[in-house]
Amino acid sequence: MTAPPVADLRRRLAANWDWAIPAATVGALMAPMALQRGTYGADWPNHLWLAYEQAVNIRDLGHPSLFVQSSLGVYFPWFAFYGGTLYTLVGGLTALLGMRPVVAYLGFYALAFAAAYGGCTWIARQCGLRGWVAQIPGCLFVTSAYYVTNAYGRGDFPEVAATSSLPLVMAATLDLLRSERARLRSVLALLGGTVVFTGSHTLTMLWGGAFLIVVAAIALCVHRRRPARNDLKRVARVGVVLALALGVNAWYLLTLVAYGSRTQIAQGSTGLLHTFFTTPDSVLSLLRHTAQHPELGSNVNAQLPLLAVLWAAGAAALSMLRARGVWRSWGLALGVLLGLLTWLVLSPSAIEALPGPFAHVQFPYRLMTYATLCTCGLAVVALVAAKRLPERSRGLVLAGAALVAGFSLAQALSQILHVTSDYPDRTVAVASPDQAPRTWYAPLDYADVSAPVVNPSL
Repeated sequence: MTAPPVADLRRRLAANWDWAIPAATVGALMAPMALQRGTYGADWPNHLWLAYEQAVNIRDLGHPSLFVQSSLGVYFPWFAFYGGTLYTLVGGLTALLGMRPVVAYLGFYALAFAAAYGGCTWIARQCGLRGWVAQIPGCLFVTSAYYVTNAYGRGDFPEVAATSSLPLVMAATLDLLRSERARLRSVLALLGGTVVFTGSHTLTMLWGGAFLIVVAAIALCVHRRRPARNDLKRVARVGVVLALALGVNAWYLLTLVAYGSRTQIAQGSTGLLHTFFTTPDSVLSLLRHTAQHPELGSNVNAQLPLLAVLWAAGAAALSMLRARGVWRSWGLALGVLLGLLTWLVLSPSAIEALPGPFAHVQFPYRLMTYATLCTCGLAVVALVAAKRLPERSRGLVLAGAALVAGFSLAQALSQILHVTSDYPDRTVAVASPDQAPRTWYAPLDYADVSAPVVNPSL
């Protein structure tokens, strides 16, 4: 049998980029979680147990509950204030699978990785990128230092779910605004993405919502034109889908809004924590080797995707003079936003000076999610602008993109391998619906502390 011609081989490879690269990347990120039996970070088993608790509610009551019934207390209102919808989704799948919480939990982790990667790729394709080039932004996002930290180093499942839905929400919104007719896939993607985004992690909903508003404002400034009648219709249909998604989460969001300020965690904020992970030598490092604090029960790396930023800047220097004005404007706006976010990460006092709940982000490195999204946006701009370069210069830009993405993936896998496990067998975390895992550290976060404490009288 003779080898296929080079042209045919290239055609076959190009036809497979859309599934081969995402499958390989997401599979590589999921492999340790799927193949090993341990847990990752102190919060990983905690959130697994909470999903199991909601599954028990669904099994025994026939519906989800706002409460956890366990040794933590009778009617402990965890789901009323934190991730009610997300735990219900995982708990519902757990019940459908015959009370197999670990399988459901891993399945939702895989869906989160796929949504984050797919959303970034969808945006890139709508911007005109094709083939393996369109995969670069998604690869950079899911292999970034803080994304991997959330998934493995901290095991913060709700934050992973919420931040992973952001690219999907942006991509689906963009498609609905660009298309004459609403595509069912875009409506379902926006609906599902927004349900998860607003039903998983309150701080991500707050900061992520602000980030989406800023990006929308940039889009309005960059694409200046008088709105047509069709434009208003498209905005209206996006608004309807968003309203439906918020309606799905109203069962717990209304409780959060009405009573959230009365909880211990809301009234007992002590300022920003773990600022030693966001010093300049850590954030602006090419390597993920931040010194860890074992007593925290986590493995935190919050580096900016610096190599990707440097590559995008170099690509911009080569191609921006040839790029159209709209892409230059996007590049400048995203660069300014990236600089502002990086400055906030490095300046805890600036975060604490922000108004209202924005100052209560708890950890400065949480803002690295949005800095990484800006970096992915700059990568899209650089790759689109590179299409106008001469062939040799374009080849250099694309080769640099491939090297940056490969380096980020290698760093991510190395980062995962350095995460220690609190439980050699993860099933121990869901051995009992009555006892929280020994990693549990927040027994009274959502206790009501609004009423005065009085001594009982006889």
